[in-house]
Amino acid sequence: SAALATIDQPAISLAVALDHPVDVKPFRDTLLDEFFGRYEMFLQAGFGLIRGEFLQRCHFVGQSIEVRGPAGACCGTAVDIAPDGALLLQEASGQTRQITIGEMFPATDASWS
Repeated sequence: SAALATIDQPAISLAVALDHPVDVKPFRDTLLDEFFGRYEMFLQAGFGLIRGEFLQRCHFVGQSIEVRGPAGACCGTAVDIAPDGALLLQEASGQTRQITIGEMFPATDASWS
């Protein structure tokens, strides 16, 4: 769509991904219901409440990635998500780094499949 062309980062819309229009109001209402349905439990239990579900959806775990953050870029294999939500990245040196902020990209020779 024309709106996607105005975004300076890679982007996709739900309509493009699903190959049909998405009615914003029902989508928004369902999203908010799902979010706030467990919000209070999340505030009490923290990331551990959703860690298992989150890991099931992390297609990048086990993949070679690059992370660009405030301290610069680093590369390695995404090995896990820590109980507090930090990404555990094993660098080529064998050292494991905990990353709490940054943008992830597939390593130049890696695949997200």
